Amino acid sequence: MKLETINLSKTYFSERGEVKALEDINFEVKEGEFLCIFGPTGCGKTTLLRLIAGLEQPTTGKILLDGREISGTSPDRVLIFQEFSLFPWRDVFKNIEFGLEMMGVKDRKEIVEKYIELMELNCFEKRYPYELSGGMKQKVAIARALCMNPSILLMDEPFSLLDAETTKLLHRELLKIWEKTGKTIIFVTHSVEEARILGTRIVFLSPRPGKIVKIEEVKKGIRV
Repeated sequence: MKLETINLSKTYFSERGEVKALEDINFEVKEGEFLCIFGPTGCGKTTLLRLIAGLEQPTTGKILLDGREISGTSPDRVLIFQEFSLFPWRDVFKNIEFGLEMMGVKDRKEIVEKYIELMELNCFEKRYPYELSGGMKQKVAIARALCMNPSILLMDEPFSLLDAETTKLLHRELLKIWEKTGKTIIFVTHSVEEARILGTRIVFLSPRPGKIVKIEEVKKGIRV
C-alpha cells in the first residue's frame, strides 16, 4: 500500500494557547519501504506516527492510503511504542495473541506460533513479562504487531529504552524481519546513525513546528 501525506499540519489548542506540532508535511511511502523519520525532541515525530495510525486527526491536510483518506484506526496500521506495553498478567503466547483476539480471529494458534518462530521466541511462550529482558519484551511487542498482518508497521523509537548492545542485535533482527515479510515500516528515531542503519530513506524534520528539511536516500553498504 502506498501512503501519502498532503499539506499535513497539526496544532494543539488549550486554555494556555496553541502549540503547532507539525506544519506542511508532504511525503510518500512506497509499499515495502523502510522509511525513517529523524528529528530533535519535540519536533512532532510521535505526533506524525499517531496521525498515520489514525489515533489523532490533522488540523489541516490529509493522509491517503492507496488513495483513500485515513479517518481513524485500522488493523492495516499498527503502532509499536517506546514502552514495551505488554500485559503483565498474560504470558508471551497470550500477549502475542491479543491483537488477533480483538479482531475476532478464531484459528489463532498457528499464526502465533509462526511469529514466535520468526522472532526466535521459542521456549519463552509460557514466560511472563517480568521474566523477560527489555529486548525480549520488545520482540514480543513486534511479534504481536506482525500477527495482525498490518500493511504498515509504525515504530516509535522502539529501542530507545534498551542498552547499546541489545539495540544493535535488534537492529539486525528487525532488518531480517523486514526482508522476510516485505512489510512497509515507518520508524521514528532521534538517532541519525540508527536511521541510516535501518532506513531506505530518511525524512529529516526541523525543531517545532516540525517541517521537512530534506529527504535523504540511504546509500547501500551502510546497513549492519
